[in-house]
Parts: sequence; C-alpha cells; structure tokens
Amino acid sequence: MEEKQEKEIWLNVLLVVMVLGCLSLAIGHMMDWSMHLGERLFAFVGRVLERIAI
Repeated sequence: MEEKQEKEIWLNVLLVVMVLGCLSLAIGHMMDWSMHLGERLFAFVGRVLERIAI
C-alpha cells in the first residue's frame, strides 16, 4: 500500500514538472510575442499622444 502511494506521488510530481515545463515554454513564446506587440503598441500610443499634444 505504501509503495503504491509513493509511486503515485512520484507520478504526480513528474506530471507537475512536465506541465510547468510546457507552460514555461509557452509563456516564453508568449512573452517574446507580447513584447513585440507591446513595442508596436507603445509606438502607436506615442504617435497618438504626440498628435494630441501638438
């Protein structure tokens, strides 16, 4: 009984590690993409604000 529980715990730990690994990869890609998007958005907002200010 104890051995079975230990195995289940290790399987859960492995699963969590795998999920976190996948998530961090996905978030890494999203961060690159959102940084690119953010730069474009910033440039756009900057131009709009310049027009308003002038």
